[in-house]
Amino acid sequence: MIVADGFFKSCAVWHKNFPMLLSVVIIVKTNLKTGKIAKVLLFSNDLKLAYDTLIDYYQLRFQIEFNFRDAKQYWGLEDFMNIKEI
Repeated sequence: MIVADGFFKSCAVWHKNFPMLLSVVIIVKTNLKTGKIAKVLLFSNDLKLAYDTLIDYYQLRFQIEFNFRDAKQYWGLEDFMNIKEI
C-alpha cells in the first residue's frame, strides 16, 4: 500500500463522559493507489505530551499486543487465564 504523507492535528477537547481535558491527535493519510482517506484518532489525558511522542507510544503499544498474541499462539496459550484466588 502506498500512502501519501499524512498530516496531523492536535488539540485538547472535553468529552461528556470524562471529567478531564483530553489531548487528541488526528492523523489523516491518503492511499495513492485508491485515493481512499484513512483517519486515526489517538487520545491521551496527558496534555503536555507532544503529538509525535503520543504516536510513538501507540505504535509501541500495538507492537507489544501483537507480540503477546503471537507468543500465545506459538506456545498454545489461547485459553490462558489468570485467576486470583481469595
